[in-house]
Amino acid sequence: MSRANDDAAGRYDASEVKKRVEAAARPLFVALRGGPLEGSAPPAPPRPPSWAIRASLPMPHAWPPTEASLVDVSVYAYSFSGIADGERQAAPFARAVVHAGSGALVRLESLGTGFREVGVQSVQPVPPAFWTAVDASVQRLLEAVLSGALPSEAAAAEIRAGYCAVFRFNSLQGKEQRDLYPAFFTWLACPAPP
Repeated sequence: MSRANDDAAGRYDASEVKKRVEAAARPLFVALRGGPLEGSAPPAPPRPPSWAIRASLPMPHAWPPTEASLVDVSVYAYSFSGIADGERQAAPFARAVVHAGSGALVRLESLGTGFREVGVQSVQPVPPAFWTAVDASVQRLLEAVLSGALPSEAAAAEIRAGYCAVFRFNSLQGKEQRDLYPAFFTWLACPAPP
């Protein structure tokens, strides 16, 4: 698909892509949620944790980028049930393959991992400037993926800064994404989560 066709089909809108990915993954989530979590203790009566789903930042479908112009958005579950200053998180259970230019959903793939809780992640307020910088790094990544080439030095620094900051902020998902995208994480060179 040419750049002109990408523009005609629409632009990648991260919030809209997240909504579409989460809606597409909901039936798989409901099916997986029916059974007990792997590695978790039996729920305390009367209620087990109430889980919801969340879409990750876009990750390159291939790294270095290819002419395919695709990114992946992982879907994982989280729960605030019984946690005062954190959230339970599960490993990604699905991946949406999305066109980096238009944000169109190409396909949804089950990761075949089932529903597996990975731990409790602390949560804390984050200033709006943090997310503004992350949004800019996502745009630089999308530009690199659309170009089919590695980003310039300046864009690479912006991508690394934003993505590494997010994975420091959410180290549980950082570890899970590192396992799914080893080539990209080698290129990012983020410090390993604690």
